[in-house]
Amino acid sequence: MFMLEFRIVSNRYDDNALVSLQRFSYAYDERDWTLRDIDWSIAAGECHCLCGATGSGKSTLALALKGLLLNGRQQGAIQYRLECETPTLRVGLVLQNPESQLFARTVGAEVAFGLENMAVAPQQMAARVEQALINVGLDLPLGALVAPLSMGQKYRLLLASMLVLEPQLLILDEPVAQLDEDGLRDLRYILRRLLQQGVAILICEHNSGPLSDLIDSFWLLDREGKLTPSTYAAVEDGRPQLLESACSSSQEKGETVLTATDLTVGCDEQQPLWRAEDFSWSLGQQILVVGGNGTGKSTLLRCLCGFLAPLHGEVRLFGQRPQPRVMRGRVGWLLQNPQRQLCENSVTDELALSHRLAGRCRNERDNLVKQTLVTCGLDHLEHSSAHKLSYGQKHLVALASLLVSKPQVLLLDDPFAGLDSHYQQRVYQLLHQQSSEQGTLVVRTSHHQPSVMDRVDQLHTISGGLFATQSF
Repeated sequence: MFMLEFRIVSNRYDDNALVSLQRFSYAYDERDWTLRDIDWSIAAGECHCLCGATGSGKSTLALALKGLLLNGRQQGAIQYRLECETPTLRVGLVLQNPESQLFARTVGAEVAFGLENMAVAPQQMAARVEQALINVGLDLPLGALVAPLSMGQKYRLLLASMLVLEPQLLILDEPVAQLDEDGLRDLRYILRRLLQQGVAILICEHNSGPLSDLIDSFWLLDREGKLTPSTYAAVEDGRPQLLESACSSSQEKGETVLTATDLTVGCDEQQPLWRAEDFSWSLGQQILVVGGNGTGKSTLLRCLCGFLAPLHGEVRLFGQRPQPRVMRGRVGWLLQNPQRQLCENSVTDELALSHRLAGRCRNERDNLVKQTLVTCGLDHLEHSSAHKLSYGQKHLVALASLLVSKPQVLLLDDPFAGLDSHYQQRVYQLLHQQSSEQGTLVVRTSHHQPSVMDRVDQLHTISGGLFATQSF
């Protein structure tokens, strides 16, 4: 048994547990406790699911188990019974935002980095790295560049970099939000095999349904930082229900503002991602584009914004080829990684900056910022730094900064990632109001087919190199 020196020792210990928390509490700086008096343990071969509202502290608990919360205030103890002098080395953690963990230039170097630090013989590395990539369904050469990969592919890459180290405890933060159906199928197979081998697994997840058959225990982390036992039924009861507004029939189409003709999209002439039949979208519509990891959903949005030219064909937005400078204030683009578009010191300043850059009237700024914060459920965070918020909260702030500028077109790259059921429902309603009341064209990407919550006027899928329109 090993214990980190900066934690307080408790005499109680579960002999069967790999990791045990004993009255553990943690607070960032002088703020209130994020985690409060947690007693919890996980044994070999068990799979636990940690649920909780957006911003409740799930990722904080995951970081604590990995030994990465070195600052702040803490009480209680975390004890380990892992086969290593430094026990946290046997804890694998894949964070919610994979880009925050990646640093190597190539796929092979990323997966091999941990092995190098563990002094594994070079002649043994290649086979282990290749097998880890096969296990997560990432069929790429070892020399493939990391930067162009999609967020889902990066999540798979990080999972491979954890699996290659053979952890005794594997922690996954929001895997369902990042993986497509194929990726979830591969993940279920991997987790089932790891459990059979005695590996303990902790899944931090809002949407546990796709993995529920693997989970032994559900836990709820409330907004006071207290951890209590829960059930799958209780978790599912909190998921979004069908809104009346979502059932309404499609309104008449407004002005056609976006057309695509003979489109082929990709970053390389030799390897295009997909080609499409002609399509057009109008103001007031909600468009959903569904595709697997790496199929080119984010690349489509880059083309629509004018940040990437199509390989062939033409996109027309408001009657002209899209150029970022010209589209400012008329088009809002939510990136898949919200951290990339947050730059101010507070949530309020973030929205005010977006409003100013869009060239809106200065006199209405303060009132509109406050109104948007309330509408998005962020008013309690108005003075907080967006950079210190959870991944889901950052997504909400980035979305609010788009809404405050009143764009005519919203391009949203996987906007529900990291959101709990309450905020998912709020965002669904916001998007419906934007399209039906404000006449905004809302284009959204997703890994998954539309749910009962979706009000969709056009559904497109990307599969097998084709961008197709589906009837539903």
